[in-house]
Amino acid sequence: MYTRLDCDIDLDPALEGRRTYTTAVIASDTPDTSEYYDGVPFEGVFDGGGHVIRNLTIDTAGAHNRFLGLFGQMEGRGAEVKNLGVENL
Repeated sequence: MYTRLDCDIDLDPALEGRRTYTTAVIASDTPDTSEYYDGVPFEGVFDGGGHVIRNLTIDTAGAHNRFLGLFGQMEGRGAEVKNLGVENL
């Protein structure tokens, strides 16, 4: 799988239509209290195309979620994030 970002993204939860995430944005874990990852991992290339993701906010609201971040889990020989800027995470 190859995914390319075509613009900057601002995920500020204070902006209209945005939210605070309680899980990873991409390849999140299934809602489970297991210490092991049970979701579907991202196994491709995420090419940021020189763009930026800003203001990602993750708040588990007290839940003990694991595998948090932009990507919950990446695996495989070809799994890669490239050409991506991140700000205020």
